[in-house]
Amino acid sequence: MNTSNKLLMGLLVTVLLFITVMLVTVRVNVKEREPNKEIVTPPSPDTPAVPDAPAPPAVE
Repeated sequence: MNTSNKLLMGLLVTVLLFITVMLVTVRVNVKEREPNKEIVTPPSPDTPAVPDAPAPPAVE
């Protein structure tokens, strides 16, 4: 096996190892998360603030 093939095999093994680690990490995180827990992300600084909805008119 020449040097080029060894480098390609090393790259392939590295990529497969990286993909495996990422998949295992995602699986562990999904198992640890509570089933009904909602994922909330903080608002971006570029996003304008949403104003509160106006109160409904009072019924007389």
